[in-house]
Amino acid sequence: MHSRLATAISVLALAAASAAHAQEAPKFARIFGDHAVLQRGASANVWGTAAPAQAVTVSLDGQSATATADAKGKWRAVLPGLKPGGPYTLTASAGGTTTTLNDVMVGDVFLCSGQSNMQFPAKLATGAWGEIGGSANARMRFIKIENDSEPLPLDDLKTPAAWKVAGPETTGDISAVCYY
Repeated sequence: MHSRLATAISVLALAAASAAHAQEAPKFARIFGDHAVLQRGASANVWGTAAPAQAVTVSLDGQSATATADAKGKWRAVLPGLKPGGPYTLTASAGGTTTTLNDVMVGDVFLCSGQSNMQFPAKLATGAWGEIGGSANARMRFIKIENDSEPLPLDDLKTPAAWKVAGPETTGDISAVCYY
């Protein structure tokens, strides 16, 4: 009797755990977030994680693309040539759940990378305070990704990074070389 009860409880617990995992909302990779910018005029690769074998539909401004998560739960969808504009909502939907990113723009993306010259923040540049005080621009966004070194490409950032809209509270942290 105890054996049957234990087996029944184990089966129910396993079924409940599987159902909970299947209902988990898909996640975007950390490079994507509220206020993000996707490159205009190019196909946008959007990726993240979901339950293995789950179909994920990514949507932006009336365009959609579907991908299937692999055995490790990784998915990648491609939105065809995006036109400049926004703000938009970027969604990833799977298994009746949706993850939403807000205030996403489509425009030009500039990658600023380098050594100490690129790490020098705008707030320390000569005369920066006047420039930073008037830097509010809802169309200008930036993201600062922590320095890291890996021998192989990564599927995701190791640490969270947040996109920021340019303004007096945020512009000082931008690379001075990149901003000016």
